[in-house]
Amino acid sequence: MAIATGAVLVIYWMADLYVHALAMRFEGDSRGLLRRLGSSATRKSGVLMGGLPSIAVYVGVYAVTRNPTVAAFSALVCAIGILTIAGYLGARHAGDPRRAAMLEASGAGMLGVVVLFAKSLLH
Repeated sequence: MAIATGAVLVIYWMADLYVHALAMRFEGDSRGLLRRLGSSATRKSGVLMGGLPSIAVYVGVYAVTRNPTVAAFSALVCAIGILTIAGYLGARHAGDPRRAAMLEASGAGMLGVVVLFAKSLLH
């Protein structure tokens, strides 16, 4: 499961790279596709980095429990937790007071739940 998820993560990253490289052309970048892809790869590692914690949680929990369902649920909770924390920290970094940052975090966490629900409809 972790290998398949890692493969999907790389496919999403590659699609993100291509979209970014294509957008660069519309912004007037005259470099060739390979150079734009290389430039995109240095800027768009967030897709990969964002997925690694959940994969690590899946692998770790599976190693301990040998239960793929528990491991998958733990990875989903990790993803929602990361989105919630990022929402809070982003709001605080932007200067929002704690209450507004908590609302931002709640919204980010809820978005995570909605995205995960939508993904479950695909399978």
